[in-house]
Amino acid sequence: MHGIRAIKRRCLTGAITLALAAFSAPASLLAVESGADINAADYPSLTDKELGHVRRMVDLSRQLPGDWSGMSDDLWSVAERTQQFQLAYMAMALALVQHQYTPAYRELYKESMYQLIQKLTNPDIWESWLNSSRAGTAFADPDGADVQRGWVDPIRKYNIMLKGYLLQAGAMYEMLHRDGAFTKADGFTFRYQPFTWGNGPVTFRYSLSDVAEIVYKEFVDGNYEGVMCEPNRMFPACNQLPILGLLTHDQIFDTGYAADVMPKFARNWVEKQYTNPVTKWNVRHIYVKQGIREEPGTPVLDGWAGSWMHAWNPELAESIYAGQKEIYLDKFLNGEYASHAPQPGYANGNRTLVSLGFSQFAFMAAEVGDTETRAALLDYAERNFGPVWKDGAYYYPRSDDYAPDAEGNSHGVDTWSGNVLLALARLDKGGGFLKLYREPWGEAELNAPQVCDIDDITTSVTQAWYDEEKDALIVTLKPGPVAARRVKFSVQALDKDKSWSVLKDGHLLAQSGGKASAQGEVEWASDGGAQISTDLDQPHTFIIAARK
Repeated sequence: MHGIRAIKRRCLTGAITLALAAFSAPASLLAVESGADINAADYPSLTDKELGHVRRMVDLSRQLPGDWSGMSDDLWSVAERTQQFQLAYMAMALALVQHQYTPAYRELYKESMYQLIQKLTNPDIWESWLNSSRAGTAFADPDGADVQRGWVDPIRKYNIMLKGYLLQAGAMYEMLHRDGAFTKADGFTFRYQPFTWGNGPVTFRYSLSDVAEIVYKEFVDGNYEGVMCEPNRMFPACNQLPILGLLTHDQIFDTGYAADVMPKFARNWVEKQYTNPVTKWNVRHIYVKQGIREEPGTPVLDGWAGSWMHAWNPELAESIYAGQKEIYLDKFLNGEYASHAPQPGYANGNRTLVSLGFSQFAFMAAEVGDTETRAALLDYAERNFGPVWKDGAYYYPRSDDYAPDAEGNSHGVDTWSGNVLLALARLDKGGGFLKLYREPWGEAELNAPQVCDIDDITTSVTQAWYDEEKDALIVTLKPGPVAARRVKFSVQALDKDKSWSVLKDGHLLAQSGGKASAQGEVEWASDGGAQISTDLDQPHTFIIAARK
């Protein structure tokens, strides 16, 4: 009997203790209801290297106009160099990160994308078009006179390697931000200001829709076989990005450009054998008037085409990739390709193409979802391309050391690869751009809760995700690259008719509808926002969840 009474006393005491705990610690119970059951590891997050790649692109976007530090290379055989491609690819890389890693953190990506796209209108990028448009007897018309008169306007005809990329990046910016920056009549403004020759300054102004209409018309006029880069020369690789630009334009403005172009261009690709069914190489380019196809392909253009084609025609891209992998992969990894690295001044190009082939193929492998190949190529890059950290940025600096070492490996790397192509290979976990184009943002995504007012010098956002089903915002901050004892950030677009809880590393900080938290870490605004202050000597995860 004594034992039974003792057990009853213990049970009664336990019940009273639990009851008292329920009244004395309501915060812990509310935390269970308001986000403590959410595991931040279940949501996408940037690794240190991935964040370092982002910082590198942000840093380059902030350089003054005309400052191409860290972006120059020796690819002089391309009239436009590679800066224009680096700018466009970086804008798209940042779009990928915003869409799939930090959709609830936008201000840094918006600013940087805008600056990168603006740089595409810098005269350093497009003024050489005048010479390209003049072509010559070797390219434009072998039976005609010498060079043509040409024209300055970089948009009105051909030049798909600029305007197609401008269309893709500008349309993607508008899809993600909807601020109309490039939809205005002068969204893309090109100022030609010669001082030593010509007939004086002239300005060319185009809106995003102007460019889309011009590109679409050229696809139609060319029987959907592709838009030319220079007079008489069409590169299948360069025609992938304008198709994607048309696709996003369709999604935003309800046009039907890409819907018309995609099936017809894909049919031409197969029927006209832009990929040789025997050799598996893509056509490098076509002299349109003569019907001459330049083959064999190169890993530069094959990877270039395949990575972007996968975003609009994954079945065709994956069928092509299988054959090209057999051609290229062993050469990249066993030293054979490096041993054939051309020396300076060789007739058909230069050494930079070796590095570009490697990294374009790595990007393609990542996008088609070949994770094993992607990992092997990134591992090679880590061992041989001399990656560096600089003020929080991670990249592979240019190296002209292409001669194979004792193990047969090359250490040469070009700036297009080092700044963005290898970053894309790391950031794209498989079908990244396919998802980006198949899941465009609408009103729900654009108006979802987000964080802002973040000093990106002191604060790195590795995770920012709004889970609509759980009605919770998950945000992870890391310090740096410049240390600060405390930092602040804001939360916007919370439903002001709901009650919200803020958890920091799993512990309840504050609830809306009351005063600021005891430590002054959370201040609520009447419009459904909040300002959060935190120490940042180490990473912290915040969960802002609606109370049920």
